Amino acid sequence: MPEPLNIPDHEFVPPTEPDAVNDGREKRKRNMILLKTAAALLSVVIVKDAFNFDILHSDPLGNPDRHYHDVEFEEITDTVDTVSAPVEVPELQPEALDKADTSFPLLDNLEPNGNVPGYGVLDEEFVRLENADGSVDYLYCTDGVWNRGGYVIDAEGLHLDDGTVATDYIYRPEVTDISQIEDDYINSPGNWTLDELGFVWFIPPGFNEGNYSSTAMPLRENAPIGPVNGASYDEFTNTLTLNNFTGHFLNINLMGNGFKVKLVGENRLTGLVGWGFMYGGSITLTGTGSLSINNPEGPGIRLECENSRSCLMIDKDVKLNVYGANGAILVRDTLMDKGIYYLEPLKMDSFDAPDAITRDFVTFDGMTSGNIYSVRDTEGRIVKELSFAKEED
Repeated sequence: MPEPLNIPDHEFVPPTEPDAVNDGREKRKRNMILLKTAAALLSVVIVKDAFNFDILHSDPLGNPDRHYHDVEFEEITDTVDTVSAPVEVPELQPEALDKADTSFPLLDNLEPNGNVPGYGVLDEEFVRLENADGSVDYLYCTDGVWNRGGYVIDAEGLHLDDGTVATDYIYRPEVTDISQIEDDYINSPGNWTLDELGFVWFIPPGFNEGNYSSTAMPLRENAPIGPVNGASYDEFTNTLTLNNFTGHFLNINLMGNGFKVKLVGENRLTGLVGWGFMYGGSITLTGTGSLSINNPEGPGIRLECENSRSCLMIDKDVKLNVYGANGAILVRDTLMDKGIYYLEPLKMDSFDAPDAITRDFVTFDGMTSGNIYSVRDTEGRIVKELSFAKEED
C-alpha cells in the first residue's frame, strides 16, 4: 500500500495582487467618502432653507476665521403701530319726533263745485287774490255773486239789480265805523249798514240787505276773471301756478280736495286761506319752486275745513317758509286724522321751536271754537314759524 502524502502544516497567505489593482480600490474608497460628504452638506443646505437657519454661516470645525456661506440678512422691523390714533365717533343726532310722510292721503271730492250735503251745488267756488289796497283779482270764479266788484254808481245814482236807479242813499267809503256818522242822519228813514268791503251805507226804506235776490240790492259790477302777472289758474287740471309771484292774500273757496298750487321760482304772500264747507277745501303745494308767507297779524296758512275731509299737503320738491303771528299753519274743523302732510325727503324745522316739534290737535286761545290742528313745540305751544325743505337745501 502506498505511504500517505506528507503535507506539512502551513498558514494561509492571501495571494499577492499586482499594484494596479490595489490603486483602483483606494481610489474608489476616496470617491465614496467624497460622495457621502457632499450628500451631508446638501442635507444641511436643505435644512437651512426649510427653517431659515444657516448652519454653515460659521466653520463647522470651529474655525472662526473661515466663512463658507456668508449671506446678508435684511433687518425685519415691526410694522404694527403700537400707538393707535383716536377713533372719531360721529356725534349722534337726536331723532326728530315728527317724521315726513311717505304718501298723501286718498281723498274724495277732488273737483270744484261738488254736492254739499244738505245744500246741493252752491256755485260758490273761486280762486282770488285780495290786494293790499282792498281790490280783488279773480283768477277763477263761478257766475255767482262772488266776483262782484264795485257798486254801479254814476250821475244818475245808484243802480239796482232790477234795473231801477236809487237816489236816496248815502255812500261814505271813507267811514270805517257806523258810529262815526249815525248822529248825522239819526232822523233819516231807513237803516245803516257796513258791507264786507268796509263801506258804510245808508239803506233807504225798501232795501233788503239780507236777501241777494231783492230788487232793493245795489247792483255791482262783475270783477274781471283771468290771470294776472305771475299767477294763472288752469281749470282742466284744477291748478293755480305761481311764477315768481308776489301778492297779498290768496283766498280759495270750495275748490275741492284736488286743488293744487304749483310753485315756479320764488313766490311771496302775506297769507293763504282755504274753505271746505263740508265738501272739500284741501290745498296741495307742488312744483320745484319756493313759497314764503309772512303774516304779522294772523295765521300764515289757515284752512277752514268746516267739517270736511280737507288738509294741507306739501310735495317733496317744495321749499316752504311760513310765519304767522297766531300760528304758522292752522287747520280748523278737519275730519282727517292729520291736517298737515309733507312728503319725504322734506324736513320740518323751526327757529322759534328748536326743540322737537310735532303735528297734533291743539288748544288755541285765539279761536274760541273749532277743532284746531297745528304744529306745537314740546311745551304744547303753537309754533309761529315753520320751514319745509330737503336736507341739502
